[in-house]
Amino acid sequence: MLSVLCPTAHPGPLVAAALSALRDVAGEIVIAADARVGGDDLAYYADVADVLVRYEHAGANRHWPWLASLATGDWVLILDGDELPSAALADALPELVADRRVRQYSLPIHWTWPDAASRLATEPWDSDRRLRLLRNDAGLTFAARKHALADADPPIRFLDELPVYHLDLLLGDRARREAKAARYDAERYGLLTPEGEPFNRAFYVPEAAGSPATLPIPAVDAERIAAALGAARDAGRTLDPAALPLYDRAAVEWHAPRTELPADAYRGAVTLARPLPRFTAQRRDQLVWVEVTNAGSARWPYRHDPVIRLGAAWQPVMGGPRQEVGRTPLPHALGPGETTLVGVEVCAPPLQGPAELVIDLVHEGGRWFDCGLHERVEVGPSVDERIAALAHEHGLLLPYPAVMGVRRAVGARDALIRQEPPGTAPADPRLAELTAGLAVGVWALDASAIDRIAELVRAQRPATAVEFGSGTSTVVLAALLAEIHGDDRPRLLSFEQDPAWAQRTRQALAERGLAAQATVIELALGDPGGDAPAGFVLTDAAAAALRETAPELILVDGPTLDSGASRLGTIDLVAPYLKADATLLLDDALRDAELCIAAAWAEREDVDVHGIRPTAKGLLEATLKAPVPPRRPLAARLLRRGA
Repeated sequence: MLSVLCPTAHPGPLVAAALSALRDVAGEIVIAADARVGGDDLAYYADVADVLVRYEHAGANRHWPWLASLATGDWVLILDGDELPSAALADALPELVADRRVRQYSLPIHWTWPDAASRLATEPWDSDRRLRLLRNDAGLTFAARKHALADADPPIRFLDELPVYHLDLLLGDRARREAKAARYDAERYGLLTPEGEPFNRAFYVPEAAGSPATLPIPAVDAERIAAALGAARDAGRTLDPAALPLYDRAAVEWHAPRTELPADAYRGAVTLARPLPRFTAQRRDQLVWVEVTNAGSARWPYRHDPVIRLGAAWQPVMGGPRQEVGRTPLPHALGPGETTLVGVEVCAPPLQGPAELVIDLVHEGGRWFDCGLHERVEVGPSVDERIAALAHEHGLLLPYPAVMGVRRAVGARDALIRQEPPGTAPADPRLAELTAGLAVGVWALDASAIDRIAELVRAQRPATAVEFGSGTSTVVLAALLAEIHGDDRPRLLSFEQDPAWAQRTRQALAERGLAAQATVIELALGDPGGDAPAGFVLTDAAAAALRETAPELILVDGPTLDSGASRLGTIDLVAPYLKADATLLLDDALRDAELCIAAAWAEREDVDVHGIRPTAKGLLEATLKAPVPPRRPLAARLLRRGA
């Protein structure tokens, strides 16, 4: 249902005529009359309104949050009493509010001038567009200041073909409009239009601009505008103002944003809603679920001043200042007596050991509520410390079960992934020079992974290699294979899902004189069938290239995680083409998805998982065994010998 909201002190005949066009498309029309409006105008308001109330003016646009609270419709169309919706807008309203893809519509405001048949078509008037048709739910908030209405809450559509006509310029002479501009300047001084003109005078005194350009208004709208402006008044009609509900200024202001809260509004409670998660030093992604109760006298906003948030901090158990670790907004406005559930993101302290977690309400720029929870916790060792302990016990090739033990102890998604410091380069000077200007770390190969791959290639001297996912790794492998074999033979086959990225890789190879050492093939992602997850799908051309390459080293660094595909099935594409056992490397091996792949590969008879090298994101090292050729029947072998 659509609710039309109109706060007004404008002449009754004008308001009734302007809103009558919406009578058949609106579920309700709510008119809020300024308390100073007399009974003669109220009688006309009553002709067209389903709900008619009076209110004490509380300042520029501060009535909108209160007025929206009176609406019962799923959508609201907000209009001033000197505005008239176009016929096209009225006709389109049912379709617009039925569109579930949109939350708000921005409508053009056409300033009617110098008569009912024309509108201003130059700046600043031509750019006047405002959010007027709005989904009426908890996401609807208002800035409540001069020249500001609803806050943007996408998805938003901009509809230049469905205007609202603003009639103010035709309702009085220049002196009245000059006085209005001066009054608005006094309320908020110092505004300029984009063209550098005083804002209010530019809008309300078009004569000052000489002869601004205009456009004709469609005939159907021009006739309705003229009729509304010329609507006659019946002197004998009246409505007793006392017969209508009156909302005083305090009631209106209660809904409006405010920069200050009364002293008794800073009462609340923060309690633990679920058991605390395990905390690991330096982790940033733990959620602590709390219940927040407003025990004060005022509603706590969540978008405008005063901004009320939940602050998290660690209090040293041996004393000392709190260490704040972040702020979390309320999920919605919270009225007196209401309780809501909030997930507070908490970054653990940098060091393990006992600590006290404090979560309290805070008025940003104002004060703490001092009503929060205090929980004693034992912070576990950091991921770096845990992995270092594994390396001390097992060496630099960590057993998969031990790595999974750390993952379970930390208890957070992708908890073992770490990042090298920005700018970290491979230790090998030549590789550092080759990868300058390429991505290293974050989503690409880490510098420590590059160093380990270089160590393996130089030690094992593979004749050929295959990789899944191109980029920095392609340049590194091509350079290493050229280094150890000293020829221009294409020894590296690189499969890439993204054609544009494949071309970037080819360009990077060419710029470094390595184009002859590597072949980059675009390979699409798809569904392999059965219960296997999506991944690379081998084409006939790719199979032929694999047959010719017969790789001795396989690096799996693709497809990308954000593609939704998995690296699980990559070795099934390669395995049939091996002539001998091959070294198998899986990058990002400390990430959850790759830990699952490592578990699946470890169960295969043709894969020996040796462990995970603790590079920043982890590098799994394994051996992929070549297929064992079937033995010929004994009779066939004897016949061959006899021949």
